[in-house]
Amino acid sequence: MIQGNPASWRSAGLRVVETPQFPSEADCIDYLFFVHDRHDGNLDAARRYLEWELGLLDQLDEQERAVLNPLRARTVTERLENAARD
Repeated sequence: MIQGNPASWRSAGLRVVETPQFPSEADCIDYLFFVHDRHDGNLDAARRYLEWELGLLDQLDEQERAVLNPLRARTVTERLENAARD
């Protein structure tokens, strides 16, 4: 794991290259821009992320559900609510 941030890397004499247009936003399929700060204390972003993830279950067809056997959204929601109370 790389520690620090770009400013500290530059201070340490490391070269930092920024490529804001590469990869393109369309190619960033594994990065959720709309909830990028969910781990930084943004509760709204965390909630939107969970809503998005639960919505993925609705996109599964019967065969996918049979193979993956995901928890039903209600069960997941109940678990999250119970965990929040603890």
